[in-house]
Amino acid sequence: MPALFVALPGDPPPPLKPGFEAVLGAAFGQDVLGSEDTRRGGWYGLTWVEPEPRLRFQSMDAALVLGAHYMFTKGGGFEDIPVNQMHTYGITAAGRYPLPWVRSRRLFLDLGWGFSYNSIRTRDLDSHLNSTPFLGLGWQFDQGSASIVAFHMSNGGFSGNNQGLNQIQFRFGFRL
Repeated sequence: MPALFVALPGDPPPPLKPGFEAVLGAAFGQDVLGSEDTRRGGWYGLTWVEPEPRLRFQSMDAALVLGAHYMFTKGGGFEDIPVNQMHTYGITAAGRYPLPWVRSRRLFLDLGWGFSYNSIRTRDLDSHLNSTPFLGLGWQFDQGSASIVAFHMSNGGFSGNNQGLNQIQFRFGFRL
């Protein structure tokens, strides 16, 4: 009879093995920090996750998370702005840090940055090319992860009024 191995909340996680994750999520725009166009949509991506000792911070181990994504959003529909659709293509890099005060070390913090290209310009995004810093909090499973991410997209002040897009994203990753 095969034995079932279940990770209980206090058990340490298995060592992180390098690999790909397919990532799916939902994005919800927030009208904070100057954003007016609260876009909503979906997030689709592919990430590579691997342990990376050079990203270690004090006693916290780290993983490197490299990703490519596609985001589809709808916005507008207020004042003089018609409802519109935007297609965004981007790349990101992040450090993933398991939080040491959680015994299982499955709770993690993602801190990252990237670049994106948008199919249209909007009131909040005056440029097609944008910078995308983000901060996420998530839970690592044996076969993937789930996280909530604070995501910002703006041109960094290189053109226009640079209000930027601010979103809360819910992402689910599945190991391939």
